[in-house]
Amino acid sequence: MATTYEVKTIFKLIDQFTHPLRAVEKEGRGMADLLKNQYASAERTINAIPGKLLNIGKVAVGVGVGAIAAGIGVATKEYIAFDKNMQQAAATFGDMDITAAGFKDQLDLISEGTQKVARLTQFNSEQASRAMFTMAQAGLSSVSALEVLPKAADTATVAGLSLDDAFGKVASTISNMQMAVTGANFETVSDIMNKMSTSEYMSFDEATAAMANAAGKFATLGLPVQSLGAAVQVLAEEGVRG
Repeated sequence: MATTYEVKTIFKLIDQFTHPLRAVEKEGRGMADLLKNQYASAERTINAIPGKLLNIGKVAVGVGVGAIAAGIGVATKEYIAFDKNMQQAAATFGDMDITAAGFKDQLDLISEGTQKVARLTQFNSEQASRAMFTMAQAGLSSVSALEVLPKAADTATVAGLSLDDAFGKVASTISNMQMAVTGANFETVSDIMNKMSTSEYMSFDEATAAMANAAGKFATLGLPVQSLGAAVQVLAEEGVRG
């Protein structure tokens, strides 16, 4: 996968991602009490320090608590967006039923899978969950979306795109080739596009545009996507692109 980026927050707030949104208020109250206790303890310790060190210490505690509060604010905002996106995705996936007895377990499963991608790539949990909702809207099942998400993250990193854009560009070619949008197919097509875009002949946008445009004809002829990629590459080397 791509390089690691993880939103880390004080007191593991982010670990509550798979809990229902109604837990936010409760967690907030508990966090406030904990912060007050931590601050009071630090202040008692600093008050025992004489002279100039006392003023320096108080400033340090003030800055520290301010940083903690800012971190909690960012994490809470991301948590709310994550939860909203995952709820919308779960309600849209064709293989999930919000009225079913096992719905919460399914939601927890895809939430954990989405959060894992956010931990292991440069994309945060809000971006990853938004991509899951985009995939649900595109007709993918929750199982397929979980397979595709890390592949889309790799492609987005290589091409310098958002997760949504990377998914859309690759998925359009897969669909035009009359193939199912699965993790394996996504990886195959994106690998071809990435390889072509790292050559001197075309950019990623040119590679995806050319493949998407010609995919339907190759599918009609019964030719595989590898042949499509080779043909686009040959034409690009001759100056025909996009």
